[in-house]
Amino acid sequence: MAETQMTMEMQVRAIIKTIAASGTLLYKNADTGGREYYETTGLTWTPGTPNVLWVNGNVDINGNDLIIDADADSYIHASADDVMDFVTASTTRLSIGATGIISISNVTDATSKDTGCLVLEGGLGLEKAIWTPGQIVVDSDANGLVLGDGQDAKIYHDGTDLIIDPDVVGSGKVVIGATQDNDLECYHIGIGTAGSLNGYYCRVYDATVTSTIAEYAIYGALVRTGGVTDQADNLYGLNFDIIMDNAAGTIGHIVGAEFAARLYNGTVGTGAANRHIYGANILSRQTGGTVNGNIYGIKSAVDKEAGSTVTGDIYGNYT
Repeated sequence: MAETQMTMEMQVRAIIKTIAASGTLLYKNADTGGREYYETTGLTWTPGTPNVLWVNGNVDINGNDLIIDADADSYIHASADDVMDFVTASTTRLSIGATGIISISNVTDATSKDTGCLVLEGGLGLEKAIWTPGQIVVDSDANGLVLGDGQDAKIYHDGTDLIIDPDVVGSGKVVIGATQDNDLECYHIGIGTAGSLNGYYCRVYDATVTSTIAEYAIYGALVRTGGVTDQADNLYGLNFDIIMDNAAGTIGHIVGAEFAARLYNGTVGTGAANRHIYGANILSRQTGGTVNGNIYGIKSAVDKEAGSTVTGDIYGNYT
C-alpha cells in the first residue's frame, strides 16, 4: 500500500513540477467525496486513479504530437498550420485540411464490400456528386442504380439479363435523347419478346464494313414452335397498314410497301458466278405439313370502295 501511495505521489509531483516550470497556477482542491486533486484552469489530475487525466477545457499541444501507442509510431499531429494528420506505423493515413477536406492516403483497390481504403458497415448518404475514374460495382442481382427524385426508375442485373425499368414508380419510358431524336446503335434488336409485336424505325449504316456474308438493313425472324391451335392465329413476316383518314387534308403518294435495290458503283457478281439485283425477292416455301388452301408467291389486291374517286388507273400489280 505504501509503495502504491508513493507511486501516485511521484506522479503528482511530476505533474506539479512540469506545470510549475511553465509558470501555470496550480492549486489543491477536493471533491464532495473528499478525494483530493490538483488543478489549473481546465486541468484536473486525480491521484486516486493513476495514468488517467481529466481535462475540462483545452489541451494545447502547440505543434507537438499526441502519441497513441507504446512505440510512438502512431500519433496525431499538425503537419502544417490548420492541417491535422492521423499517423499509424509512422505513415500518414488520413489528413484533414484547413477547408475540411479529408484525404486518405491508402490506395488499396476494392475487390469486395470488405476491402479498399474505406470500409463502411452502414449506409452512406451524400448531398453532392460522386466523381470516379474507376468502376462502380453493384455486387448484387437485385440491387442496382435507382434514379429519380421519387426513385422512379431502376437499372439492375437479375442474374441473367440487364434490366432497364423506367416505370418502377409512375409511367415513364426509355427515351433516347431528351427530345427522342438521338440514334440507338446496336447489333441486334429484339422487339416484342414480352409485349407488343409492333416495331418502328430502324436504319443501319456502316460505310467501312467489309462483309463476306449477307447484310440486312432490317432482318426479321418470327418462329412459332407452339401455341398455334386454330386458323385464327396468323403469322406475318411483314404487315404494313398505312392509313390516311383526314377528309380536309391532301398528301402525296400512299405506299403500303416500297422496296428499292440500287447499284451506284461497283460490280455485282463475276463472270463465273452471276449475281442479280432484285427489287423484291419473295419466296413461299413448303417443306412439310399441310396447307388447306393455296400458296402464293405474291398476292396483291386493290379494294376500291363505293363512293371513292380515282382519276387514274387501278393496278393490282404494276411493273
